[in-house]
Amino acid sequence: GKSAPPVRRGESGSRLGRRPLSYSTGSEAFGAATVRERTGDLVKLHFFISRAGEDSKWAKWIANVLEAAGHTTTLQDFDFKPGHSIPHEMTLALDRADHVIAVLSPQYLAKDFTLTELYAAFFGDPLGKKRLLIPVRVAQCDVSRLINQFIYVDFVGKPESECRQALLDAIRPERIAEQVAFPGAALS
Repeated sequence: GKSAPPVRRGESGSRLGRRPLSYSTGSEAFGAATVRERTGDLVKLHFFISRAGEDSKWAKWIANVLEAAGHTTTLQDFDFKPGHSIPHEMTLALDRADHVIAVLSPQYLAKDFTLTELYAAFFGDPLGKKRLLIPVRVAQCDVSRLINQFIYVDFVGKPESECRQALLDAIRPERIAEQVAFPGAALS
């Protein structure tokens, strides 16, 4: 029979062939069409983290941040075991992911396997309407013309606290707005 997809916290199911659960008017415009469940204010999402071997520490850190925020992840370092078929496990991980986080670096962009994962996420949502692909740049690199249309999270040169907040802000389905003072000249 089929082997079960790798899971970190017991969640099951596949994104393919399932109708998304919407939870508020207009939420699909902000990527919430892929939400599996909503509890209170926490939207629980499942992320497949695609990384090059050289970026394993970044990928693990990203998984830790997402899981601490109540989400689930699939990451080769945590979920693929001896005896598993890597291409098969990658296929299962891509199929069940609400979002794919591509850990961008020169190494990532130079490898056939990671580019295959990147392009699979891209072709699953080429206009980014569901935000299936969420690129995270962890090192200076030239992003290919095919995916440079996507806004990415940039960790390069930033401290841990800024990286953590940028990652959590990037996965939020709702709009982020901040209050700003009137930028014009003060009236006398």
